[in-house]
Amino acid sequence: MYLPTYWIGIVATLVAIYTGRVSAQATLQDYLDKARLNSPQLTDYRNQQRIAELEIDRIRLDYAKPKVSLTGDVLFAPYLFNNRRVLSVADAPAASAIGYDAGVTNGGLYAALIGADYRLFTNRISAPEIAQQALATTVASNQLRLTGLDLERQVTADYLNAVLLQEQARYLRELLGRLTEQRELVRKLADRGVMRVTDLELLNLEVGRQRYLIADLELQYRQALQTLNAAVGISDTGTVTLLVPQLDTVLIPTTSAFTEAYRLDSLRATNDQALFETRYLPQVSAFANAGLNAVTLNNIQRKVGVSAGVHLSWLLLDGGQRNINSQENEIRRQSAARYAAYTRQQLANYRRNGVAILARFADNLALVDRQLSDYERVLVTYRREFAMGQLGVIEYLNVIRTYADLQQQRNQLTVQRLQTVNELNYWNH
Repeated sequence: MYLPTYWIGIVATLVAIYTGRVSAQATLQDYLDKARLNSPQLTDYRNQQRIAELEIDRIRLDYAKPKVSLTGDVLFAPYLFNNRRVLSVADAPAASAIGYDAGVTNGGLYAALIGADYRLFTNRISAPEIAQQALATTVASNQLRLTGLDLERQVTADYLNAVLLQEQARYLRELLGRLTEQRELVRKLADRGVMRVTDLELLNLEVGRQRYLIADLELQYRQALQTLNAAVGISDTGTVTLLVPQLDTVLIPTTSAFTEAYRLDSLRATNDQALFETRYLPQVSAFANAGLNAVTLNNIQRKVGVSAGVHLSWLLLDGGQRNINSQENEIRRQSAARYAAYTRQQLANYRRNGVAILARFADNLALVDRQLSDYERVLVTYRREFAMGQLGVIEYLNVIRTYADLQQQRNQLTVQRLQTVNELNYWNH
């Protein structure tokens, strides 16, 4: 029984709904959101930012608050053969006794102290440490930005590869529908003797060829979807229809994420030098303790007291390490500056080439569109002549194959243009 093409489409849709094979639609943004959510690298850099922020709080507390500690000591230093005793503890042993010198141990130590230590004049010492962690936060933020750009670039490329295969298969299915419709027409004309049976056989061969091409593209599409799902960190095996994205070129920012990394390297070298310089600042701390401190058990209940003082340390000479460290950090700054200049030049080249390639794609797409328009007019005439039996199958197939090739070329050019926009946007950051 012959069914018009639109009825075939309706029946196919109803069957797909009944069997649960209608695919959900997805956009590029859906996959980008999933990729950012699932990426362990992005999570790691966010955690590094938080850790650096917490470390700043810890450093401030370390310099701003006194350290209070509790210590306890019990030391026995016995003597052998002291005043005819085999083992004894004394702070004044006989000359013949064997043991540690009394001036060293006093016979023992009994202490239970609570002490406090507070560093003074620490602003110049703590500032480089805090700046180091602030830089770590900024570095992690820039790494987060760079990793996000890499992820967006890869996911977009994988998405566009899958879209190209999907669109090629979609168009071939449309072409198959047209050929199936024409085959039914040829069958009727062959039954009336208007067209030859060989024409019907040629159409059957072409229908089989298109079905194979569609099956091959669908397999490639499934593989491309698996690659895309792996890139975003999901394991979805369902069928999905990808919407063709509209990508616009992004504006070039005032600060590039690629050159920012080298600026931060230079700042880290400067801060490392400032951190090294704190070794040569005077270190002043106040301390105090209170509690029990005795060397004998005699009248130990009266050996309770307090003490306080100030401690100073100041490194004056270190054999020239200060100058060597300064030279090392200067070399690091020079290397960072060289990398930054080279990267700026590379970015300019990538951006200039990307703009030029996009212009060529626009020209090529315009040429293909004109050819498609011409072939569409020819196909209207060919279909009319074919329906009246005035045109052979071979001529019709030659024209429709050429038209199909042009359509596939347009699909490829469209996706390649989007891939170029994706690359250009990557380097525009």
